[in-house]
Amino acid sequence: MSKLFSNKVFLQIFSVVMLVLMINSYMINKNIKEYAYKNAHVSLNNNIDRLFDINKVIYAMYNDNDFEKEFHIDHIWTLDTLDIEINKMFGIDKAVFNWFRLERMWINILDIKRRGRLSKEDEKYLKSVHMYNQDLIKAYYRVIEEKNINKDYKKAKQEYKNFMEEANKITIDEKYKGIFKYKVNK
Repeated sequence: MSKLFSNKVFLQIFSVVMLVLMINSYMINKNIKEYAYKNAHVSLNNNIDRLFDINKVIYAMYNDNDFEKEFHIDHIWTLDTLDIEINKMFGIDKAVFNWFRLERMWINILDIKRRGRLSKEDEKYLKSVHMYNQDLIKAYYRVIEEKNINKDYKKAKQEYKNFMEEANKITIDEKYKGIFKYKVNK
């Protein structure tokens, strides 16, 4: 066996094979990162669009007593299920904001829609959620405008990190403290 490793031809072949495997591994890792960055960018953009839709429904509920408008949270689930992995991959520590909290708030909204009427507490809650969503939307557009990263997937990591920093600040704001604990009385 030691003769095999001392043979120059074998060592050259072994070196070439190892080089090919390393290049292959590098390319796979690079493609996975590109996919993750693009997915984070697209999902974040889709989530902001969903916040617009949800705010229209919320506004119709507390302003017009319209409980018929529908909203969907399908894109929100994408980032919710990947939240922990994305935060690890992008180096985001101790995120106060997470997508699951938004889903819990929307369950309250659905409960209010099903009931078909608003109490004073519900109206106050809906207005607070509307403002919270508006602040998240504004934070997103501030991030992409300041960094000019709307179409560049290579900058998606920075976009997502900057958005999460802004979302964390919004989430810990005292005026939104109650929206995460609110329960709809049925």
